[in-house]
Amino acid sequence: MHPGEKIKKLRTEFRAKGGKIGLTQEELAKAIGVSRQIIVDWESGRSKVPYPRLVSLSKFFAQPLDYFQEDRSSQDVVRDTPALYGTTPPTIPVPVLGSVSGERFHFSFDQVAEEYLPVALPGHPVKRSFALRITGKSLHPTAHDGEYAIVVESSYAEDGKLAIVHLNQEFTLKRIYRSKDYIELRPDNPAYQSQKIQPDEFQVVGVVVGFFRKP
Repeated sequence: MHPGEKIKKLRTEFRAKGGKIGLTQEELAKAIGVSRQIIVDWESGRSKVPYPRLVSLSKFFAQPLDYFQEDRSSQDVVRDTPALYGTTPPTIPVPVLGSVSGERFHFSFDQVAEEYLPVALPGHPVKRSFALRITGKSLHPTAHDGEYAIVVESSYAEDGKLAIVHLNQEFTLKRIYRSKDYIELRPDNPAYQSQKIQPDEFQVVGVVVGFFRKP
């Protein structure tokens, strides 16, 4: 989708206070301070959205700026997949780049891989994938100590997806839920607390597509 199509999707699916679903082009135009014709031109692709208006749209819809980018290539699109236990051909070597042991952890794409896992990623023609070893109970009940989270590099995660998030110089592994006023980072383990932040306070670096358990 081009940016205008994404704007239209957000507009028609917007849930306003009071339960009303969807905004007219005129209502959106008024909310961000432009004319209805400008919204028409954006949604049809006849004109590009200037950066200041992208910022306004990002804040209004509680979406990251990169959500409004032009079509992502197939390498950047993360689809739903079942958990990956064991391997089935064809497989690719996925580097293990550290571990997830609690609320926050350190991570770098540049660090030397501890080992490589033979992982099948059907339907994922990815530009980069990696694994993180799970230690302790940080991901209970979704995954367990000794398993590996398989991650596809991505700058965007859909609502409800388990994602690697860069936050305050560290990283955390949480599910992302967006609302109009904030972003909620929700842990799978109920022993940990959710965190509410502003859209510009975090960056998605990867989305978990499954889990790997050694035989």
